[in-house]
Formats: sequence, structure tokens, C-alpha cells
Amino acid sequence: MTALALAHSGFPAPALTPRVGSPRRAAILTALAAAAMETRDLKGVLVLARSGRPRSLIGCGGRFRWLALSALTTLYPEADAEALRTALGCKASRDRRQHEPSRRAALVARETWPEDVVTGVARAVADNEDAQLTAAWIWPVACAVAAEHTGADAGVVGRITGARDKPPRAVGQARKLAVYLTMTEGDVNATAMAAASGLNKDTVRHHVASVEDARDEDGALDDQLETLAGELRRRLDEELSQW
Repeated sequence: MTALALAHSGFPAPALTPRVGSPRRAAILTALAAAAMETRDLKGVLVLARSGRPRSLIGCGGRFRWLALSALTTLYPEADAEALRTALGCKASRDRRQHEPSRRAALVARETWPEDVVTGVARAVADNEDAQLTAAWIWPVACAVAAEHTGADAGVVGRITGARDKPPRAVGQARKLAVYLTMTEGDVNATAMAAASGLNKDTVRHHVASVEDARDEDGALDDQLETLAGELRRRLDEELSQW
């Protein structure tokens, strides 16, 4: 169940823990996307999906921006609200032809949202950040496990340079396995995986699809993946016991 669905489901949700400091770019984008979905602003959702840049929203409706602002100021109480307004593009209507009382009412509507709706969007941001932290923790361990299996150097597997040159076979195979293990064992999405690894989302999805296809065709690989997943869980549990 998604964070937004949970907010409307009637089930008690875990307490939302405020974040310290100011939101990063990923949090701002998540807030905008979640708010656009909540307000059913399809154009905003599609624009964000294509570009991943707040600036690309020029020309889109502004209503969901105010919801994103409310969610971010709820999750980041220490953040500079004015700076967030600028980052999100929140501003009052400048249409002087509109009747003044109506213009004020529209502005209030943009800034006032039901608490459960604001909390739902804020929770979506928090969940996205939690996924990125999870991926960042699991990724290097998964690289080590996968590298040992293929005979590659774990440091090379996890070092994404952006070069177009094809990596050595053992490195490429280990990288695919590490992405697959991180996403399946950490239950994280492609966005979080990309942020943790330095790969782009298309490459992440391609790696996962490649391993899944090979798994369907090769029963031996299926057993190997189960063994690798078990080893990854063992090492992660070992790390946790040392904290």
C-alpha cells in the first residue's frame, strides 16, 4: 500500500519523523510528483516523469505546488519556507482581471489542505528517502557478494564512472547481480537504486530484466541467486549486529 493510499485508508500510520535541515533535490521532486498525483494533475506527473526537473513544470498548473510546499514544510520544519516557495514555483496569481475576493480565496485554497492529505504526501517523501538510504547501505555489500561470485574486483564493480566502454565480462555480470540483489533484498525502486549506485534508471531496469530473463532460462542460476541472496542477508545481519 502506497503512502498516499495509507493516508486515506483509515489504517493507523506510523508517526512521521521530522527531518533535520532542508530537503534535497530528490525530496523536492518526490513531493511534487506525489502532490501532482494527489491532485490528479496528469500533465504535471508526465512532465516530471519525462524530465525530472522542477523547472520543466513551467506552464503546468500551480495547485499541486502548494500541496508539495505544505508537505515539505511539515517534514522539514527547519527549512526556509521562502526558499522552498521559490524552488517549487509557488506564487500568487497575478491576474488583475480576476475579482480580488475570488483571487484571495483561490490563494487560500492553494495553501490550505486537509491534514491527512499533507501527511500522505510528506510520508511519500519520507519513504522515498528511506528507500535511498536502504539502497545506499545494501549496494556495496551486494557488490562484494556478486564480485566474489564472478571473480571480479568489488571496488571496480561498485565504481560507476559513466564511461561508455563496456566493462570486463566479470565486472558487468557482477554489477547486474548486485543491482538485482539490492533491489530484491532491499525492496527499493529504480530511483533509489540509481541514486545509490550512480547508474541511470534505464540501466538499472535493464540489469534487473537481464537477470530475471536469465533466471527463467537457467535453473542453475536460480539456485545461485538464492545462495547469493542468503549470503547478502547474512552479511547485512552481521553489520547490523555491530551497530
